[in-house]
Amino acid sequence: MKALALVLLAGCSSGPVLTKRLGDYIAHQNPPLTSVEVDRLYARQTQLGDTLERVQAAWEGCEIELARNDGSLAIYDAHVPYGTRKIHVGAETVGENGKVILTFDHKQLKFFVVLDAGLR
Repeated sequence: MKALALVLLAGCSSGPVLTKRLGDYIAHQNPPLTSVEVDRLYARQTQLGDTLERVQAAWEGCEIELARNDGSLAIYDAHVPYGTRKIHVGAETVGENGKVILTFDHKQLKFFVVLDAGLR
């Protein structure tokens, strides 16, 4: 709970708004997230090895839809709608109207392809 209070205070001063989904995700992590991990969430950054739940929390407002599921392998299409803040995956930045394909293996991000970087 103490970590959540610090996150709420940090969120107020850093600009990004702590949404209910993001707050719930942060509050329910065990062990608690480090400050670096929380900063990545606020910055809408994902990287290889992240879970689908973490990607969905970081990219709130984006459309992430299951395209194919073959047991342990799942492929998702992600779209950044107009009016939504840009997202980051690996070293890539994707802006409004951008598109990304995400491949998860055993519930962890293993591969991604930016189809359209959108408006940056």
